Amino acid sequence: MEAPTGYAEVDQCTAFHGDPICPSLELALQEYEVDPMPFDLHEFSAHVHSSESSKFWTKTVRSDRLHQWRFDGAGGPNANAVMSFGAQLARALQASVPASPVGRAGVDYFPLMPIQSGIFRARPYLCIPGAGASVIDFVPFAGAVGVEHDVFGMQPRGMHENFVPHGSVEEAANAYVYEIERLHRQIPLHLVGHSFGGWVAFEVALRLRALGREVLSLTLLDSEAPTISTLVGHEYTRAEALAVLVCLYEQAADQSLGLRREDFEGVSASGQLTLLHRQLVRVGLLPRITTPKQLQGTVRCFLAALRTRYCPSMRLDIPVYLVWARHADDSSGGAALQLSVNAQAWRLHAPLLRCRSEASSHVTLLKMPHIASVAQWLHSLHVLAGHEMPISIPAGHSPSFIAVSETVMSARLSNAPQ
Repeated sequence: MEAPTGYAEVDQCTAFHGDPICPSLELALQEYEVDPMPFDLHEFSAHVHSSESSKFWTKTVRSDRLHQWRFDGAGGPNANAVMSFGAQLARALQASVPASPVGRAGVDYFPLMPIQSGIFRARPYLCIPGAGASVIDFVPFAGAVGVEHDVFGMQPRGMHENFVPHGSVEEAANAYVYEIERLHRQIPLHLVGHSFGGWVAFEVALRLRALGREVLSLTLLDSEAPTISTLVGHEYTRAEALAVLVCLYEQAADQSLGLRREDFEGVSASGQLTLLHRQLVRVGLLPRITTPKQLQGTVRCFLAALRTRYCPSMRLDIPVYLVWARHADDSSGGAALQLSVNAQAWRLHAPLLRCRSEASSHVTLLKMPHIASVAQWLHSLHVLAGHEMPISIPAGHSPSFIAVSETVMSARLSNAPQ
């Protein structure tokens, strides 16, 4: 496999077979950024391309995890080249030690994380955060829904440096459904998804229903309908995507970060993190003891989700509740129009949809007092549906907030999810 950067350096104008590179491919090569890979990589290359390829992979994989195999590829594809490659591949397979299920570092991906342990074991809530966000962002929601409920969250893959983000909504949903089936088999639950997490939650609900599981409700918190999304599911350069992330951080800080797309252009990936980190510290969203590297998981997951496309494969015939964020100073009625358009699009996939708006921003919707208002509305709907009853909490009882692992805390320090 020839490295993308090596490929570009060999010839910026022509492909291997002499065909001109189309403008879109040339742009993709310029924008291509790869996070360090946390696994062994075996590179097979002919001598003619080895030096250029090595420049790329040695920056991407730790030296002790990069295994380079050379074969005689002189003269292009021919029987001798194939035989030489086959011999090297056989040696590589013989030298490889089968990886254990938890990987070399003893780390595996377990997305399900407890947020609140309810005292009466009422129907649990399962929450899925948005792009670049963490289960930590649902702590206010857990307190708002009441002490009787268990509340869990699904930590997106990629927030920790040992993992890369899921490549699609369906892939993420598969991982989450597996965890639900493994730990909470046959327990009816409520699903909640914020923003991009609403798409994943919708797909999780579809797959649980296909398995015969009871999903009591699905709540979409400021989640655009995937078929008409104006933000998610489109192509972005890294600088453009970071400019979108900056807008969300500015909602959380309620002030400008002083960063624009142009500030990120022509800057290395590590330099971009440094720029962003400096401004987040300045406005108080990150403490000074943090480092730019601690933003890597957030940025990586945000960029991956922002470019992800999704279209539900079937209808979801359960109660679905859409909460739309509108700014308190929205006097033009733009938010009401957006809600109407998105509700109409969501109803194509969720005919039992009900919706309401909340005077908040996209980010502050998950914070008090807005999330308390949302939780009260959901409780009234669940009572009407017979899924909950008004419960009087005995004096002296309070919910148990279970500490989220140190891994998650280090991976998610900011307060501005998508």
